[in-house]
Amino acid sequence: MKKINSKMEFSYILLYIATASLSLIQTLNMVNYPGELYREARAISDFESITITFFNICAFVICYVLYKFLKSFRIRVSSSYFANYNFKRLDWIISTILTLQIIFLLETGVGRVTVGVPATSPYSTLFAIIKPDPFIFLYFLVVRNNESFRYENNKHFVINIASYGVFKLLQGWSSFFFIFFILECYCRFNNRKRISTKYVFVIPMVVIFLGGFVYQQVYVIKNHIRGNLAIMDISYLEGVQHLSTRLSMNSMSLGAYQNVDRIVDLYRAESLSLKESKALLRPVLPGQLMDKNFRSLNNNIVQSYTPTITASTSSDFGIVMYYWVLGNASMYDAILSLILTLVFIVLAKIYFDTMCNGSGKFDFLFFLILFKFTYTVSLENVIGQGFVPYLYLTFVVLIFGGVKFVKGRG
Repeated sequence: MKKINSKMEFSYILLYIATASLSLIQTLNMVNYPGELYREARAISDFESITITFFNICAFVICYVLYKFLKSFRIRVSSSYFANYNFKRLDWIISTILTLQIIFLLETGVGRVTVGVPATSPYSTLFAIIKPDPFIFLYFLVVRNNESFRYENNKHFVINIASYGVFKLLQGWSSFFFIFFILECYCRFNNRKRISTKYVFVIPMVVIFLGGFVYQQVYVIKNHIRGNLAIMDISYLEGVQHLSTRLSMNSMSLGAYQNVDRIVDLYRAESLSLKESKALLRPVLPGQLMDKNFRSLNNNIVQSYTPTITASTSSDFGIVMYYWVLGNASMYDAILSLILTLVFIVLAKIYFDTMCNGSGKFDFLFFLILFKFTYTVSLENVIGQGFVPYLYLTFVVLIFGGVKFVKGRG
């Protein structure tokens, strides 16, 4: 079995440390917070800002250590059956799903990030089941991670990835640029016998400084798609600053600490017990089976600064402040949420090990789940939106023959 290199994951952690440090430097030299809270004055001390940033960084270092431990062994559903991928059929399944999703989005507006009331449709549940992300990342690695892969020989694959990019831009999202860049680097690294350590340090710098230019262009486009027509062009330096605060979530973490009492009051105001744990089911179940009209803790932090904000948006503020705030709001919800998190980490480990036949080719996708648990934390976002859709689309792909589980090595 080929040993999968973990330098890319370490580079990812370095990227967080770099952006968190940049965000902290901005914070210490500004009266207001950088990023999403740019209108809000900072009321916490420099010492508190430095301390919280330090604990945030420690959390991501622990995330990497946990990942290294979990990737040292494999847990599969069965050692006798192996996933056998039909590349041509998989290409057609993905392109069909993307075509349907783009048509549905253009016709209904469902799924588009908006400053107004989100659009709805009686067919939303069906299209949620066949939504392309995050399975598109597994598809990318299935095709791209072959040593014989050449882009010029895989035009259908290229069209699918480009179509996905168009789909996400039409929804008002831009993070896919960053994710595919990281996945491409990951594939290139893993297809080399030796990887120069310098790349581990170069990639975070490239993401920040080249990414600042890309974000400068995309920032206005995505906000206009969302309906924020008042957003004007931003400079390259502002692009770097915006990107740093988005990638690190550090300013939102500091803002959560500053407004902890207000956030706790907002959480309790809805009088819904175990709200964060129950939110796991919101992206999974259709509206007929669950009352989805409540705000997540990730939304409450934004709401604490902007009372008129809609319930459809949220911000990440990291595992340290998430459990600090949730523990203050409801200790029972914090404990149940933590238990469910550990259960789903194990399930994610089993899923990715099974889908890659124990080869480790999907380890980076598992790392992204762990990273998102540390970054976003919310079960609704990390599991309901970021893991359960893997299972839905895997089932769809199985039905249409994109993958089969065969006895003996496939």
